[in-house]
Amino acid sequence: MIMVISCQQTGDPLEKHLWEDRLLLLITPDTSSDSYQKQINGLEPAMDGLVDRNIIVYTITPEYFQSIDFSSTEAREYVRSSQLYQQYATGNAFEVVVIGYDGGEKLRQAEVLEMTDLFELIDQMPMRKQEMRRE
Repeated sequence: MIMVISCQQTGDPLEKHLWEDRLLLLITPDTSSDSYQKQINGLEPAMDGLVDRNIIVYTITPEYFQSIDFSSTEAREYVRSSQLYQQYATGNAFEVVVIGYDGGEKLRQAEVLEMTDLFELIDQMPMRKQEMRRE
């Protein structure tokens, strides 16, 4: 189920995740590109790791953004807006950005991010180490 929101966004749409979720931003002008498709196809097999690390995935294009929360059965948010693309895109054909709980950018690269590399990066973060000790 997809929820469509076609209103102009005010404020930062990612602000609601601050101190709650880590974000994986997939920025692309074309969702049919090989890099984007390879990145998306790598998410499903890594779903448990994404959920365990509180990672919400955003697809960001010039026309819309969409969030995927693998831990939820709620509708995927689909918003017609160029705001996040304008805010995060740097002109590369495809980019991956990792945002931590604090809203800070932890990684940016213009190639597909292997999920094992993502998990290693996150598992080295102080807050993740605290989470693992509590489990």
